[in-house]
Order: sequence, then C-alpha cells, then structure tokens
Amino acid sequence: MVLTKRWGRPEGVSAVGLAGWQLTAAGGVLLVPALAVDGVPAGIDGRAVGGYPWLGLVGALLTYTVWFAGIRQLAVAPAALLGLLSPLVAAALGAVIAGADLAPVQLAGFVLALTALAAGQLAPGVRRFAAPGAAPESGTGRTQLDCGER
Repeated sequence: MVLTKRWGRPEGVSAVGLAGWQLTAAGGVLLVPALAVDGVPAGIDGRAVGGYPWLGLVGALLTYTVWFAGIRQLAVAPAALLGLLSPLVAAALGAVIAGADLAPVQLAGFVLALTALAAGQLAPGVRRFAAPGAAPESGTGRTQLDCGER
C-alpha cells in the first residue's frame, strides 16, 4: 500500500487492472506450495464451482476496486489501519450469521481494534503523498508523511 501510494499506478493501468495482476502474481507464487502441501483436490462439486465467481467478482473485483479507490483518498497511516476491519467484519459475520460465540477476551480485542482504528483516523499531523507529477502540499517541497518531525 505504501509503495502504491508513493509510486502510483503505471500509466494507462486501471486500479482493477493493477489489482488483477497483483492477484495473478500472488496466485502464481502460492500455486506450488499449495499443491505440495494439499495436493490436487479429489473432486469439485457444484457449490465449489459456484464459489469461484463469487470469490472472483465480489471477493476480488468489487473489493479491490473499492479498496484502491479508497486508499487514493486517504493518507497512508489511516488507510493501513483499515486492514483491522477485515478480521472484525469476519468475527461479526460469524457471530451474526453462523451464531458463533465471542469470548470476553475476543470482545475486548474487538473493542481495542475499533479504538485503534478510530484513533488512527483522527491522528493529527499526517499528510497525503502527492500524486505523481502533482505539486507538493503546503509549499514544503516534501511529498512524504509528516510524522511530527519539525
């Protein structure tokens, strides 16, 4: 995310195209270890086949499009903290849909993660990276995070 914010996308490449190539590269890297550890699946039923379009369209295309659109608008630190939402949403959906019980320590972690997320979004002194070719902010000539150093 930091490098995407710093370097931007290659010219002529959409956010969806960039995400697609990143996911393709990651899948290629994981293919050999997955086959070595789990082997080839014995059989694939109709539900599994139906899961692929769901994961591809909703779990990848839609979510990465929204993600890259969002991180273009946020500074690096607040955007990085948004990663805390993924396990929180998964735990909440598990509790609501699957009826999973959350232990008190899990609920405390949930509250701690939400507090960190909210605090990170409100943190002062964070500036956005300038888009490639854009003028630096505040006339400082700097296009990096201001971490309080003056």
